[in-house]
Amino acid sequence: MSPKQLRAFYAVASTGSFTAAAKLLHTTQPPITTHVKELEEQYGVELFRRHGRGAELTLAGRKLLSFAQRIMANHDEAVEYLRDAGNLQTGQLRLGALAPYGITEVLATFRARYPGIDIEVRQGNSSQLLEELRQYRIDVSLVGNVASLDEFHVVHYSRPEIILLVNSEHRWARRKSIRIEDLAGEPLIFREEGSNTQRSLEAAAAKSGIKLTRALTFGSREGLIASVIRGLGVGPLPEDQFVDHASLRVVRISNVPVFVDAYLACLPERRESRVVHAFMTIALKNLEAKIS
Repeated sequence: MSPKQLRAFYAVASTGSFTAAAKLLHTTQPPITTHVKELEEQYGVELFRRHGRGAELTLAGRKLLSFAQRIMANHDEAVEYLRDAGNLQTGQLRLGALAPYGITEVLATFRARYPGIDIEVRQGNSSQLLEELRQYRIDVSLVGNVASLDEFHVVHYSRPEIILLVNSEHRWARRKSIRIEDLAGEPLIFREEGSNTQRSLEAAAAKSGIKLTRALTFGSREGLIASVIRGLGVGPLPEDQFVDHASLRVVRISNVPVFVDAYLACLPERRESRVVHAFMTIALKNLEAKIS
């Protein structure tokens, strides 16, 4: 497989059509079609199903795309290395985060040290962000405690306490804390079904012999907060994701403090990427400063 064939295949797979691929590579459509056809004939496989609206990847095409993404990522990294000649004057850091608030301090330090690096932050839940890492769509991510992180290079980053958000009219609004038993029967709002916050809080409640009541589930922190402000329930949230609001009050669980773990994760082969290494180094120094 020649570099021209790989670039043509990757461009068609990325754009969904031969015409768009030609525009992406600043060429005409016939060479793109020729390179892809040569690749298919050389190995006796069908990579695309052609139709009037464009080109759809076959199963073989999808599998080849996973290899091509890695090759292109390595190619881009090599070009970046040669261009920057050993420094990080330019480049891009694609960061994933459960919520941006837990990592903005590190971002501020990184930005001050490497002002030429373009930083893109994507939000999602842990499962989504880990898949983004697998697909080489992001470089490093802040994720929660999931079933398995064995395939990733992982650094424990933080262990924020779970706080309870209530609106200013709630009966707990003037209280600094409650006991975990007080949550029995209280309508709770979780960010998503099976989230780290929900699992940790349910485990702590079960040890205390109570069952929690889930009133609502929202796919975003903003939705959770808006629901609490409207008086729809109590919103458990990791403390590092909370942003002060005039209509919100923070209540803690006094007798059984509950925590969630957060990790910085990247693919092992991306660990020594210059931009990933620089970010992880700053994050670890920030963590060490907090501990000391």
